Amino acid sequence: MSPVVVGSGYTRAFIDGKVSQATQDAAVMSAFENVGEGCDTVVIEGTGHTGVGSIIGLNNARVASLLGADCILVWIMKSIG
Repeated sequence: MSPVVVGSGYTRAFIDGKVSQATQDAAVMSAFENVGEGCDTVVIEGTGHTGVGSIIGLNNARVASLLGADCILVWIMKSIG
């Protein structure tokens, strides 16, 4: 589920004020409520990098805060060789 899809031109539209933070927040919250309806637990997977989405105000930490969710950062290291 991706309630906010950042396609070509989206970032520019956000910067130019054609897409508002409130509209994005509402889309995320609505999607979360729809998915979580009737559930005791919902697992929310963030982006691969914690800074992704920062320019439009929707990085992992911001979304977790918006939804009142706890965060777990999983770091996977691969050994080379």
